[in-house]
Amino acid sequence: MSTPLLKLGGFIRVTGIKESQLLRWLDRGTGGIQSSRFDSATTGAGDHRRFARPTITKAAIASKLMPLGLSAGQALGAAAHYTDFGDGNRAANELFEFGRTVLIHTEEGTKIKNLDADASLSNVLGRPFTPAVIIDVGQVIKEVDEKMQKELKSK
Repeated sequence: MSTPLLKLGGFIRVTGIKESQLLRWLDRGTGGIQSSRFDSATTGAGDHRRFARPTITKAAIASKLMPLGLSAGQALGAAAHYTDFGDGNRAANELFEFGRTVLIHTEEGTKIKNLDADASLSNVLGRPFTPAVIIDVGQVIKEVDEKMQKELKSK
């Protein structure tokens, strides 16, 4: 199965990240966005670098975390927990099959959790509550997928 790839302009339109910021993230090496194995590098022969869904998703999640107080490095690291690592119940860069997939970032680190519709904050964060930033990854993925489909249709 072929993985859809977007050029830099499409990447920017899908994520809404400013070009200057995205270029900094891409140029930082280990401190920025690591290329997915599905990305296509330029050969220098006039072709363009192209980006796959995991890389685009990582940037989109990070862009949602930064306004909530995380630095770019923290946000990209937290997003990588979803895009780069799975567990026994979900593959890397995939949502849980049932329930809500959320990213929870605390002082202790980042976790990707599967929440039931009736889960309470004390079940998620413990008692007393641990300060946390929580985002619904499923909603971010839905937005990315919809925008990617529009972008791919406009080609």
